[in-house]
Amino acid sequence: MNNEDEIEILVSEILGSLHKPGSEDRLSAGLAEYGVWDGPGPIPLADRIVSDPRFYMSGSEDLPGPRQWLLGTELVVGEVSVLGGPAGAGKSTYVVTNLLCTVSGKALLGRHVFRKYLRALYISAEDGTDETKRRVAAGCRHHGLQSTEISGLRFFGAEEVDELGLFLVVGSEESATLDETSLKKLEEIIEKWGPAIVAIDPLGSLCPGGVNRNGIMGRLIRALKKIAQRHQCAIWIVHHTKKGGDLSSAEAIGGASAIVNHARVANLMVPMTESEAKACGLPPSHARGHFRVHTAKTNFSAPSTQTEWFKFASINLGNGTPEYPNGDNVQVVERFVPAQAAQGAQGAQAPWFDPIVLRAALATLDTGEPQSDGSAAPFSAAKTMRKRVVTTLVSGLHGVVPGMGNLPADDVFNAERVLSELISKGWVAIAACKKRKTNGGGYNQFQGYVVLWPNTPWKKEHAAAQANALSEAEAQELRRAIAIEHLAELV
Repeated sequence: MNNEDEIEILVSEILGSLHKPGSEDRLSAGLAEYGVWDGPGPIPLADRIVSDPRFYMSGSEDLPGPRQWLLGTELVVGEVSVLGGPAGAGKSTYVVTNLLCTVSGKALLGRHVFRKYLRALYISAEDGTDETKRRVAAGCRHHGLQSTEISGLRFFGAEEVDELGLFLVVGSEESATLDETSLKKLEEIIEKWGPAIVAIDPLGSLCPGGVNRNGIMGRLIRALKKIAQRHQCAIWIVHHTKKGGDLSSAEAIGGASAIVNHARVANLMVPMTESEAKACGLPPSHARGHFRVHTAKTNFSAPSTQTEWFKFASINLGNGTPEYPNGDNVQVVERFVPAQAAQGAQGAQAPWFDPIVLRAALATLDTGEPQSDGSAAPFSAAKTMRKRVVTTLVSGLHGVVPGMGNLPADDVFNAERVLSELISKGWVAIAACKKRKTNGGGYNQFQGYVVLWPNTPWKKEHAAAQANALSEAEAQELRRAIAIEHLAELV
């Protein structure tokens, strides 16, 4: 055996023990013995070992299997994921609905479900068992699930958490400690039930000792990850965000930064803003019933470039009694597709697209703007004047649309939609117009909104109204034209 062969054998032996304490010293000593490096100082760059033969891939058969995603790219086996959101944002409803997806095998919210009929454990440390049952029942009713389809779902309410003493961090903020006994209880529950997903909602309620110390929270998340790896499940932590935090950043998630740093995925529930509502074809007041899920951290997949929107709906459980005949209304989550809302009357409130309202809007536009000489000119279609036109529409429709004035921002939004609707139907056109100059010398040319009554369902009604305002000769000529048009329609 020559010197080079001996070096190769030694290197392989050393590499096999690199993880052991003192391995770096042995590596330097061994290489120096064979003349590769005799110090002093660091090993020259050209002589450093940059790869481990144990990880040499000769073909695809040497690759590990794919990551075991369970729901979209949010939950993966053997890892901890975090969902953050403001208090009252609907995190629990969102989590429960996603668990219904995994146990039923149905993509109720559009997220891909990789396996069907998984078991899931939901630990609700904030809501009691009965309230959790209502939330589950409402989700099933809304999404058409039968009880047999969710047999894999098990949940603990807050009173059961208290009874079990399932508190992961105890003590005070200054002297918080990890409760190993509670971690062992949690692991025993997981081992007994065998869930593929364990949701803890919210983290703070299981940590009376506080969630602000990095050392403690780092140990907790690492301990939960080890449990997830040992039992081949995904652990999903629900946590509050900081008040006023930037919901586009993982730093908005409350407590110690270790919570996010040691998790593999961190998502944020972000409520829809009024400007986003308008962009999605919704009245501003509807923003509070919609949200998106923003990927703040993802180690295993590229962040999605598409915005996924969701909306809340209210479902009556039909559990009324003589004392409470109306029963309970419970919040549920469903997917929201902005493109559908932007189509016609789906985006605006239905009363605004009633024919009576459209007819009144046409009449308001046809009135035009009063001029100094007593005449009227069409409203300007300039972008800078659109707000004025919409405001005039809102004023003209008061008393026509039920409930106007309660939500002024919605009134403006819906008036905008009505104007767009009239233009798309061909009942209003943007055309060249002129109006007399204020000094009386000639005319100003401009683009204005012109009502095309002949294109509307009210063309004859409008023509008759015009006839009443004309001279006898003009009215006779107009009636003759209408009669000819009517005969043509009969033929």
